[in-house]
Amino acid sequence: MARVLEFIYSCLFILVGVSCLAIAIIHPETDCGLNGKPPLRQWLYASGISYILISIIFLCSAIYFQCAVRRNWDHQTATANTIVVIIATYMIAWTIVGGVSLWGNGFDCEFGNPTIWKMGLGAVGISTGLTAFLLIHCIVS
Repeated sequence: MARVLEFIYSCLFILVGVSCLAIAIIHPETDCGLNGKPPLRQWLYASGISYILISIIFLCSAIYFQCAVRRNWDHQTATANTIVVIIATYMIAWTIVGGVSLWGNGFDCEFGNPTIWKMGLGAVGISTGLTAFLLIHCIVS
């Protein structure tokens, strides 16, 4: 059951990642949120790439975990769980960076480029929710 959740997380991360990349690529001439560190558009672009990589890592760790279980490699299952904890830690940090870029310096996008603003808001919200569920999953399992 635990690895099914990782598959679901992977699907959600890849959907958000592709959406972030698409919006960042479609709107290359964004003149809002430029004071952010990183600017909002660059955060969306980097989020898209990192979320796609995270989904690949989740799939690989789920496959690795299944191989470890079938071969009774008990010490290897801890490695798969460590990967999940590292990803959750990265997600917390990257979500905070996105929130600061969005709410700290990206308010001009709300009216200047609402598509970038809405995607940033959605990406921060979804990654916050996924990270919370991921941490609960790590604590429970």
